[in-house]
Amino acid sequence: MDELWQVETQFWMEQGYPPDVAPWLTIVRWMYNGDLRPLAAAIREGDVDPGVLGALADLIDEDRIRVIPLKRGSPKKPEQLARDLLVFKKYGNCSGKSADRIEDLAKAIRMSEPTVRATITKMRKFYNNK
Repeated sequence: MDELWQVETQFWMEQGYPPDVAPWLTIVRWMYNGDLRPLAAAIREGDVDPGVLGALADLIDEDRIRVIPLKRGSPKKPEQLARDLLVFKKYGNCSGKSADRIEDLAKAIRMSEPTVRATITKMRKFYNNK
C-alpha cells in the first residue's frame, strides 16, 4: 500500500500539477501541518526540491520545528563551545597581565570576570587533554 502522502501526490498530479511540483506541494503542506514523514521519505530517496528546503528553513527560522533533547533537564546550548573558543582566542591575543586581560575581555564581551576566567580555565584543560 502506498503511503498516504503518495496518494496525495498522485491527487495533485491528477489535478494538473506537474510531477516535479506535486510532491513539493504534498511535502510542504504536511510540513506546515506538523508531519515531517513525507520530507523524511524524500530525503531518504535523495530527491528534495530546493523549495522544500526553503520551506523547512522558514519553519526552523519561525521556531516551528524543534528537536526534542535526548536527555531530560536543561538542554545544552550548542553555541557554548563556539563562544568559549572565541573567549579563549581573544584572551590569547591580548597582552599584559592576566588579571588585566581578563578584566578588559569581560568588559568588551559583556561577561562577568568569573565567567571569563572559568571559560579560559575550561578551554586550557580542553586543549591540554588533546
